[in-house]
Amino acid sequence: MSTFSTSIKAEMKRLDAQIDLFWQKERIFYQKFNMGNHLHIIDLGCGTGYLIHKLSLEFPLSKFTGVEQDPLLVQAALSRLQGNSSVVKIINSSIEHFDSQTENFDIAILRLVLEHVPDPFLVLNKIRSILKPEGRIIVIDNDFEYHLSTFPQIEELKDLYKAYRESRIQDGGDPCIGRRLPYLLKQAGFNQVDLDIFTAHSQLIGDSPFLSSEGGGIPTRLAKSGFLQESVLHSLVRKWKEMLENPHHCLIRQLFAASGVMKDYQDSGNREEFSSKSFSDHTGASAAPPDYRQFLYDTISVSLNIDSALIDENTPLIDAGLDSVGALDIQNALKGAFNIEIPISAMLGGATPNQIAESLKLQLENRTSQNPDSPESSDIEERGTL
Repeated sequence: MSTFSTSIKAEMKRLDAQIDLFWQKERIFYQKFNMGNHLHIIDLGCGTGYLIHKLSLEFPLSKFTGVEQDPLLVQAALSRLQGNSSVVKIINSSIEHFDSQTENFDIAILRLVLEHVPDPFLVLNKIRSILKPEGRIIVIDNDFEYHLSTFPQIEELKDLYKAYRESRIQDGGDPCIGRRLPYLLKQAGFNQVDLDIFTAHSQLIGDSPFLSSEGGGIPTRLAKSGFLQESVLHSLVRKWKEMLENPHHCLIRQLFAASGVMKDYQDSGNREEFSSKSFSDHTGASAAPPDYRQFLYDTISVSLNIDSALIDENTPLIDAGLDSVGALDIQNALKGAFNIEIPISAMLGGATPNQIAESLKLQLENRTSQNPDSPESSDIEERGTL
């Protein structure tokens, strides 16, 4: 007799259904990475082991390891995968504390996990440490601005996803992390970064996968915890039923999938550690990265999506393709690292990388020791440096 309660069984069934919902598109996505070529693949946050089960059928020549911190889900995974010759082991551990015991992996998969963690870079650093040179990371996650939509439209779904986002943010997660995945992978030291978007449509796969993957548990919990008004929940349920009864109805949902490859490090000791605080914890010259110019150029390279070695220090950033969002990213990075604010108007008004670097150098040299923690607004324009 199963030791799982009815509610836990329902939740496990919903987790499995979330894989079925996108599997037609997802399996094609995995195929392009040659997973059948005798690779060792690790699924971090493997849940009930359903993805490993599906992948082992698709790629029987590869082997699989799963990591899951919930003991009940580990039990479910062990039960499901018992006797599967492709599975090496299922390990009960959080991702951050997982010990690979010096074994490195060809591919690491992180599916619907990163949105729940307070510091994604801690997880990405762990993955960097367990991948082989040129190993690949695959991150699949939600963005709740682009979650389930319907026809006829249900306005209360917007209230539901707003409540979910607020709840997830309060717990320290990022429910809109899907849009950030390429940025996060690049900042964490991966290259060849790419992004795919899976789309599931009820007119193509039917209603059943949607209904199985959504469930009613999350809206109910949001209402009980005060994030969603009870009246909105009641209206949502009523309109959901009306929508399904409409002969022309449809449901559509999207999922974001990013992949990247480890940079070619000579040894694991050379792998730089990244943190989501790496641009925000430096408040004085002594705490800032030692090479301010290289830091600036690396930051510009991320914003322009080019190698830092290709930056022409005498070409205005605006001519090199910098836009307002990129300028804001550079400003935030420099302010976090050096506590110095370079005006966006300067970066978009003709400043070159060399001129910004010289301004940084001068302001770092002139930083007073009396009040090192107060933000310094750049006088780059007042001094006529630009």
